[in-house]
Amino acid sequence: MSGHHHHNTNEPSRQMAIVLGITICAVVAQWIGVAMTSSLALAADAGHQLTDALGITIALIAARIASRPPSPTRTFGYVRAEVLSAAIHAALICAMCVVLVYKAIHRWNSPTEVSSTGVMGFALLGLMANFAGVLILRKSSRDNLNVRTAFLDVASDAAVSAVVLASGAIMAITGWTRLDIVATSLVVITILIRTWGVVVEATRILMEGVPSGISIEDVRSIALNIPGVIDLHDVHVWATTPESTLLSAHIVVEQSEHDAGGTGRILDALESTFESVFHITHTTFQIEHPSHQLHEHPRHD
Repeated sequence: MSGHHHHNTNEPSRQMAIVLGITICAVVAQWIGVAMTSSLALAADAGHQLTDALGITIALIAARIASRPPSPTRTFGYVRAEVLSAAIHAALICAMCVVLVYKAIHRWNSPTEVSSTGVMGFALLGLMANFAGVLILRKSSRDNLNVRTAFLDVASDAAVSAVVLASGAIMAITGWTRLDIVATSLVVITILIRTWGVVVEATRILMEGVPSGISIEDVRSIALNIPGVIDLHDVHVWATTPESTLLSAHIVVEQSEHDAGGTGRILDALESTFESVFHITHTTFQIEHPSHQLHEHPRHD
């Protein structure tokens, strides 16, 4: 198990570190580009790349913290650090969008001369950097929220750079500099739509919500299907990270099963069923006598 866990945190971290290096180079180059071309769309692209570099840095720190073993005071370990980092990152991105919108409105009323050929050159550079990042992170992004945030960042960055590149080309042909602001707005909308998904998932996990793809009704019907189980209550399903789901429940078992010593078999059946159906490996079941409910804590449902 330890070997598997070790691989899990290390490989994505190394990939993210490489992408971080590439992104930082792109950011530096693009800010030089902003100074040379005075393009707001390019600034949006560079600003987005900058928050991504920040986000990936936070994600890397979080991945390091998350790989710490559990302690007596942190029984789940530090796995939630990654979810928290995704939420902080999303907040940073939203703040950047507010600044961009403010700048765009201001700029619309006093159009600025924008060097379109410069915009194209620097946008292309950003596009290449992001494309490299997409290739590196593609595989790990499937099962890690943190890497997925970073992956979506570089992927949408690539889209953003492409938009900026296209607007540079059209400006070169038409000479309409306000197009730069239209491109900026498109960029901001793209970024916000994408960030929303991360916020929703991070919030669900932090609020101990039931993971998507599992319903409490399904949990009930699966448990009640097991012979000997007559009722279940105080059912909780939650996740520490998107990859690990936990389940706890009070299971009321027929008195005859208690008398015949069948509760062990029922417990085994419950554990193996939930593992095979939902891949939940961390379960806690409290097996109860039918009469136990009469003097149970009233808060349980």
